[in-house]
Amino acid sequence: MDKMQMKLYESINRSETVLNLLSEPAEIENIRKQLSTLRKAEKILKQTKILLFKQFQLKMKIVRLKAKRAEVGLQKKGRQR
Repeated sequence: MDKMQMKLYESINRSETVLNLLSEPAEIENIRKQLSTLRKAEKILKQTKILLFKQFQLKMKIVRLKAKRAEVGLQKKGRQR
């Protein structure tokens, strides 16, 4: 049985046609590459979305701090009069 399997294995490996029939089509490999690229792009988009949200939060914090500073400045001016 081992000799028979070995002969079959060798004959399959020698025949390019049989190897091509047994292997995955090139389209499948292309689809896998596209899927990988899309997953990477999705990850980058999610990171960008998170960064934009954090940037928005920081801008809002700055606006609140400026408003508070202006309010404190007005209160000091009121006391000085």
